[in-house]
Amino acid sequence: MKLAVALFLAAAASAGAVRNPLGDALDALVNDEHFFRGHRLQRLLDDDADDAACAAEMEAIYSNWGFMKTVFKINNACPPELDMTDTSISMTQDYSDCDEESTFDDACAGVSGVTVDVPDIAASCTLEDEDTTYTSSYSMKGTLTCAGVSCSTEYDAAEAKKTGDEVAAQMESEMAGLLAIFGVEGTVACDVTIGAEETPGSRRKIDKDGVPPPGSSYCTYAPDTDCYVAGWPQCCGNTDQPCPTDRVPRCDNHDSVGWDYCIWSPNFDCYVSGWPKCCERFGGTNCNEKEPACDMAPPPAFLPVSE
Repeated sequence: MKLAVALFLAAAASAGAVRNPLGDALDALVNDEHFFRGHRLQRLLDDDADDAACAAEMEAIYSNWGFMKTVFKINNACPPELDMTDTSISMTQDYSDCDEESTFDDACAGVSGVTVDVPDIAASCTLEDEDTTYTSSYSMKGTLTCAGVSCSTEYDAAEAKKTGDEVAAQMESEMAGLLAIFGVEGTVACDVTIGAEETPGSRRKIDKDGVPPPGSSYCTYAPDTDCYVAGWPQCCGNTDQPCPTDRVPRCDNHDSVGWDYCIWSPNFDCYVSGWPKCCERFGGTNCNEKEPACDMAPPPAFLPVSE
């Protein structure tokens, strides 16, 4: 079972044993600045994370002590693998088998969040300082994040290269600032690869020919024409439509009318736009079978009395 996000790289990475200034900067970026955690991670992968409602929900989720306590336990159970020298450091965080009891899923649901798969991310940076070349690398695998209900839960695979370049540029800027604090000069150059081994935005594993192996995702299951007109969810046959990673899309083969809540009359008491956010893309074919929870803030419990 995949697990958890909140990438605190274990104390071993920040215990002072690393003499590589670029490694120190990377450790500070991940541990202290939480570059790959919570709302920051959501913003790296999803432009909608700058939406006020999404930002507020992510802040509430990742400031909830009960939720974070679960995250801390999971991270303590899966410390990073470290490989260090005086000039290089490699950190690998693999959460693939850290949460077999799905405690992260339960904790996320408990704060009204949605569990979302994060595509594998690999980052490597170099620094030329006088006569020495320093290198550092970080990779995270099998990671989940808990997103707010207003946040997008889909990652666009077509944007992987662009997103990777944007993340690399952010890393270079922030690590340069951290190195300046350490009194180290030089230009940091980073490269970030997103979804190297898995199609971002889906659970589809890709073989050497670019084809998902049978049984690796719902897109390779036997066709179900009782549920889907084409036998599979629409996203499985559309390269421009990323498949959701936290659920199987709802059925689209219905004899009855009125089943599609995306075309019901708008409900502005429940939803900001009148309909669930998932209805805004791909005709709602990536939505849950069950109508999503409201995304409107609840009304105040009481009105203040003016004198």
